[in-house]
Amino acid sequence: MKKIKNLIEILLNSSFIFKNPEKKDIVIFDNESLDLILPLCKDYKYFVLKNRHYQIDKLYISFDIIFYILKNLFKSNLSTIYFSALIEKINPKLIITIIDNSGHFSNVAKLLHHKYKFLAVQGAARYDIKHFSDKFFIPEFACFGEYEKDSYNQYDSTVGVFNYCGSLKQSYYLKSTIRNSKKNEKYDIALIAEASSGWSKEFPLFEEAKGKTALYTLRLAKKHKLRLIFVGKSENSHSRQREILFYKKYLSEDFYIQPRSKENFSSYVNTENSKLIIGMVSTLLRENLGAGRKVLSCNFTNDQRHDFPVDGICNFKNGNFEEFEKRVLKILSLSHDEYFENLNKSKNYVMRYDTRNHAYNLIEKRIQQIVENNKYV
Repeated sequence: MKKIKNLIEILLNSSFIFKNPEKKDIVIFDNESLDLILPLCKDYKYFVLKNRHYQIDKLYISFDIIFYILKNLFKSNLSTIYFSALIEKINPKLIITIIDNSGHFSNVAKLLHHKYKFLAVQGAARYDIKHFSDKFFIPEFACFGEYEKDSYNQYDSTVGVFNYCGSLKQSYYLKSTIRNSKKNEKYDIALIAEASSGWSKEFPLFEEAKGKTALYTLRLAKKHKLRLIFVGKSENSHSRQREILFYKKYLSEDFYIQPRSKENFSSYVNTENSKLIIGMVSTLLRENLGAGRKVLSCNFTNDQRHDFPVDGICNFKNGNFEEFEKRVLKILSLSHDEYFENLNKSKNYVMRYDTRNHAYNLIEKRIQQIVENNKYV
């Protein structure tokens, strides 16, 4: 019933184009987080393939596309066959996405990976691979670090090649003029806002765990007069209001969430200027650990799917406030060397980090190899 409803929505909201799409060098699969992928594709002709039912606004209809769909109808579902038909007509040298956990991308790659090059760029920390029953199919994965290889193999997903690149999003900050290479720890603690209304329906205690992390952190900072910044994820007034309302359910005292400024890389600036970063599953935890900063991941859900990939002093699970307080104060008292000696894995296990040869450079080079030289390795 849901699929029929989505199809009707697509038909009502789309214009019909009665011809094949034009040939391009690159197909960008999914238009979410497009701002991260477009700069890498700017020197080539590209086609953005929207695949979410609420975003599709054009439907291509031609004899070639209809014939392809009918010919391959029993190989997969209708949406996968339609997206594959468009790619066949565009005939790109590369299909790229930053939505690496896209089921649509995996399904299309299964059908066409023998003919076309598929590259998924990791866009965020993926704890959900432990949850999905459907397994991912990624011919080439520009991922954060070695943890992805262990995790995807453990949960039986198929990945042809793992390229450890680090975070593309973080690399934009590393190559920006805003980044200050000098250490300036203005704050003792950066608490990452991770509002997640509705998530407890699928992941029990998920929202409550975020609330408890904030409650404990604010209580600790007040008790010990620590300099705290509450790092917000939202920019616009509507999403910011939702973020504030989420935390009001768990925090009785006044609090202030620092608004995010995407263009000023505020999340990276504020965490870089902090002695300790506290959160639950935010990608910022892995990005900062890889960069050599102290982090503390708190999981109060009793669900190991939300555990941080590295064990040791950086990982806190299901303790009370006194235990939390003891852990945070201990981390703050340790030197960086002492802190990293108390981890069971290298910091770069979860996030490759290189200020000079960062993710943007590595992925840009790989795209160039594929598109310009057709080096299928």
